[in-house]
Amino acid sequence: MSFVKTAAERGIIPEAHSSVAHSHLVGFKNMVTHLIQNKQLPENGLCEAEIRHLLTELALSDSNNFPGKVGAGEREGRVISRLVQDRHFNLTHGIGRSGNIRDPQPKAAGSSIICQVTDGLALDATRAAGIKGLKSALVLPMATGMALRESFIALLHMRPNAKHVIWPRIDQKSCLKSMLSLNLTVHPIEPLLQDRELVTNLEAIENKIRELGDKNILCIHSTISCFAPRRPDKITDIGKISYQRDIPHIVNGAYFLTIKKARNLVQECAQSKGRSRIDAVVCSTDKNFLTPVGGSIIFSASKGEDAITTKIAKNYPGRASMSPVLDLFITLLEIGKSGSYMRLIKGQEDNFDLLVSELEKFGNERKMEVLGYNGVSVAISLERFSCTKDGDNKHLVELGSRLFRRNISGPRVVPCDGKNEKKISCHNFKNYGSSYDAYPQPYLALASAIGMERREIEILMKKLANVIDAAIRDFCK
Repeated sequence: MSFVKTAAERGIIPEAHSSVAHSHLVGFKNMVTHLIQNKQLPENGLCEAEIRHLLTELALSDSNNFPGKVGAGEREGRVISRLVQDRHFNLTHGIGRSGNIRDPQPKAAGSSIICQVTDGLALDATRAAGIKGLKSALVLPMATGMALRESFIALLHMRPNAKHVIWPRIDQKSCLKSMLSLNLTVHPIEPLLQDRELVTNLEAIENKIRELGDKNILCIHSTISCFAPRRPDKITDIGKISYQRDIPHIVNGAYFLTIKKARNLVQECAQSKGRSRIDAVVCSTDKNFLTPVGGSIIFSASKGEDAITTKIAKNYPGRASMSPVLDLFITLLEIGKSGSYMRLIKGQEDNFDLLVSELEKFGNERKMEVLGYNGVSVAISLERFSCTKDGDNKHLVELGSRLFRRNISGPRVVPCDGKNEKKISCHNFKNYGSSYDAYPQPYLALASAIGMERREIEILMKKLANVIDAAIRDFCK
């Protein structure tokens, strides 16, 4: 019996008033029961008051919030700052135990529930986005690069003698360092240049496998989230090679859930009925669900003890911070299955189409060609700036600085002048930033990610026009 029913029976409030309130409370309780039993997103997002109420109930299940509790251990969820305690909703025990990040804690029933349910909600979000082939998810309190590293560690337990990774080149430091930090031997595979876009070189991957030998290769590490003009890797074809050769396949997905092309690639690979292998797709919580930076999700096309998500959870040393997990839990409850998240995804698609259209129009007016686009980013040529009055190309980088000074963040200027060589460990990359040694012209890459608004594109185009037109006057013959 709810407290409002008791209040009506005692004559504190009228029966008619209590019945409405009681009905709402019962509905909320049923929703929470369904949430915990099925680990599925609520059809419609919860309001802030409902989420706070649920978090309070869960926090009251953690021992640090028990009245009269005596903590005689070395870690008892004590927090000296009231502000910090409020920031964490009194959920201060973290997640996991010393042997498994998924293991429930005797002192923290509420936190343990949140940890387990959030994994299920993240998986359900992939189904809501149209991906049916993924079977398990693991939310980790670390960003994408470290989550990739945990994936490689799990593979090293399975293939202890395999130290080589085949890696279609993507000029992004964290994914490379995730391998180098484990002393793995990385073999970058240059993409192919086709119609000004960069695509996966499948033949070079197969040649490298034959050179190294199947059993010496830890995995193929592909990428489906990248800046144009690089295209997402052909992960279905790579997965077929992995399946035929019995080589694991790890996909750097970053923001794949928000991009239709990337979602379709994962769906095709995961539902290939064994003909194409995909062991894990790693993505970030902030790029996909607009949470603060610091969390990631590892998805697998399998579940149970054989899933890489299970192996990673068992390998994780010690407890972990709950903050990124809690951020995702709250966010997923608020956006729901059919509400704001799908609108955000649709908005991203519409805004990206608008950005491409505006840049094509912009480029035609200024003799600047759109070189390619991949669902989230678009590259536009800066070739007309490659020959200047003084023969110096430093002004190319200045274009990015001018945009930044005008409160435009994110665009990348890639000079492709042969001067920008980057050494990372023992690897030298020419024209670093382009993911290709000899891309034929400089370009500017811009993105329209989830959460960007139409008005931002309008402001971007106005300020871009001001910067480019000024550069034409200042630098071009």
